[in-house]
Amino acid sequence: MGSPNNEDQELVLVDLADFSGFYRVTPLDGGRDQIVFNEGLRALYGRIFRYLRMSDEERQSLEAAARETAASRLRLVETQTEG
Repeated sequence: MGSPNNEDQELVLVDLADFSGFYRVTPLDGGRDQIVFNEGLRALYGRIFRYLRMSDEERQSLEAAARETAASRLRLVETQTEG
């Protein structure tokens, strides 16, 4: 509700980076179709990211948050497959 603030915008961008898998590596055993699909998602996020008007510091902060989210998801998946 109301106007989005910088924190709201960063949350959306971090979620989009995570959803697109921008900071993750697609395993080669997923098959060609999965690789092509994942690369398409990454390309979309990259295009959006390219048009953002952000300072270098804001971009680095966003990248760090997105990488941490991706790493958290990977740790969660690894824990679930081990258990």
